[in-house]
Amino acid sequence: MRLSTEQLQAGWLHPSRIVRNAVAGFFTDTFTTDPEITALAIRGVQEFGWERFLTWDYKVAKLPLADEAALEWVCGELERTDEAAPSKNLAWHLTAMLAGAEIALVARHQDRLLAVPHLGPRERHAIETRLALVDCAPAEAWRRLEDHCRHATGAQTFAEARIPEAELLLEPLVRAGTESVARVMDVLQSPPPESDGDDPAEWLTGLMITLAGRLRLEEAAAAIWKLMSIDWDWYEGECMEALKRIGTPAVVNVARAYYQAAPWSTRLQAACLFADIRCDESVAAIAEAVRDERDDDLRARLGVAAASHFDDRLVPLARSVFAEDPSDPERGDMREPLIAFSYLSGQDFPERDEWERDVNELDDRMRGLGDPDSSPLAAAFLERVRAEAEDEHDDDDDPADLELGDWNDDDATRIERGSVIGRNQPCPCGSGKKYKRCCLPAGRG
Repeated sequence: MRLSTEQLQAGWLHPSRIVRNAVAGFFTDTFTTDPEITALAIRGVQEFGWERFLTWDYKVAKLPLADEAALEWVCGELERTDEAAPSKNLAWHLTAMLAGAEIALVARHQDRLLAVPHLGPRERHAIETRLALVDCAPAEAWRRLEDHCRHATGAQTFAEARIPEAELLLEPLVRAGTESVARVMDVLQSPPPESDGDDPAEWLTGLMITLAGRLRLEEAAAAIWKLMSIDWDWYEGECMEALKRIGTPAVVNVARAYYQAAPWSTRLQAACLFADIRCDESVAAIAEAVRDERDDDLRARLGVAAASHFDDRLVPLARSVFAEDPSDPERGDMREPLIAFSYLSGQDFPERDEWERDVNELDDRMRGLGDPDSSPLAAAFLERVRAEAEDEHDDDDDPADLELGDWNDDDATRIERGSVIGRNQPCPCGSGKKYKRCCLPAGRG
């Protein structure tokens, strides 16, 4: 059977970094809301230190921040100046964790949060905006959200549409609970036809995908799955996250029903859902898909999905898929969860010691690359990510000066339409896609 939550929680403090990595991936991939998981991760950092705790230490910042002790600890880590302080990259993620903390915590500690080191303009703006929306009624949030979508149609890049700011308006609707369900479902079940991006309903539909995920609306699973067929990376990413957040057997059953007849890319998406939604329906779906799947890459992804369940019903299947081609890097991803399962369940595998040596060697290489303070390549990557985050705000506007949902007509008319590529023209990057569905969302071209 599947490892229990208690067995997996114990993995946060396991001596093997491989086990800690696998457990961190499990809880972040399933969008846990349990503050006890955050407390265990903090204990892990305190015991092992940031340098040794996880290969990808930013995963700690993906956990929920919902109690006083955890918030105080994160603030304290950002205030450290000793050699064991978080790296610049990790500090950036931790400030984002603070900006997304439970709103009652933010309200009680706003002065402390706004003074914390490394806090960037985007995170500061998110904190201030969330506080301003605490008393926002759902009807007002809807009005401002629709107004935002109407003005977003004038944007020539995804960054200019200011979607991260619009997403802040979803918080009052989440707090209202079931009050908005009927309206969300109406939008999701009646999406606009694919147009040139000038229909406010296109933008509202994308935001309703996000809201359905945050509300964990199981009844929205089928509608969200259908929306993944629309050729827009934004929709695809939001659909996948929403379905994982909903995370119920109903989601798995929708993906399973379409798997056999679906195109390659859709089967890949289904395999990802089977991996991250841990339930008996996923166990059956993975076994069924592996039995009939002939594509080598998809078999590898299904093998990873099988290993990721920490379930002895799927472990033999994962090991057999790995054995088909042990040199395949995709299949290599199965080793970490299988090693973790072996340690946490007490079941030994003959391959475990060899796999552990190989994974640790690769791990050490990755960690050397991933420190932006010592690697020019990692530093360049971090600088690009930060630049993309800052580009989500208009170049001429300081985020702190923007009042969410209240657009000035000059914001739309300032764009020089004649100097940009048409939304429906072929993308100049040569991908063969329309510009609006390729480089436009990233603000390139």
